[in-house]
Amino acid sequence: MANFEAAHEKLINEMKGHENIPIYESVLDYLMRQAENTVSADQIIDSKKNIKGAVDHMTAAARKKATGGSYVMTDDEGFKIIDEYYGFGAQALAENSKNQASKRLDIDFDDL
Repeated sequence: MANFEAAHEKLINEMKGHENIPIYESVLDYLMRQAENTVSADQIIDSKKNIKGAVDHMTAAARKKATGGSYVMTDDEGFKIIDEYYGFGAQALAENSKNQASKRLDIDFDDL
């Protein structure tokens, strides 16, 4: 349970200054659910990883596919990119699959 609490505390601290940015809120919600799994919580606690890095990783992936300055990705695409960034393994993903959010991630580069 300590990892869960540490992960939540770290995520809340990382949100300071980004509270009203929808993509950050979506990533936070997703990661909070992922932290319920000990394996994922350990990855979230990693000091080399943070919400901004996850958003930047997702933005870079979207830019590769962008046309006309924006790209809309599916939930699965966005969360897969976050999983990739944090290094969530197959075991953690299998245990967390029931926690997948069903929201559309719209990335408009002008908002970042």
